[in-house]
Amino acid sequence: MANDRPKLGACLRDDHKIVIREVAGTFSVSIEPPMAEHDLGGTFAIWKAARGHASGIRLVHRLPIHDLTCSEGLGA
Repeated sequence: MANDRPKLGACLRDDHKIVIREVAGTFSVSIEPPMAEHDLGGTFAIWKAARGHASGIRLVHRLPIHDLTCSEGLGA
């Protein structure tokens, strides 16, 4: 049987993106450009919490994640 489901990349929106940055020892999650209807960003003490928050946004809003911290081998 062929898998007829589209690939994840085909389902993601390209008008916004989720960006994770390290800022002064904390991790910042933001949406670029900002979404007028939602303020989904946040600041987290550890990378894992920031990545989890970003993953939740990705699942709900279908936005790509750009991790600029390169934590745990993940790049932009």
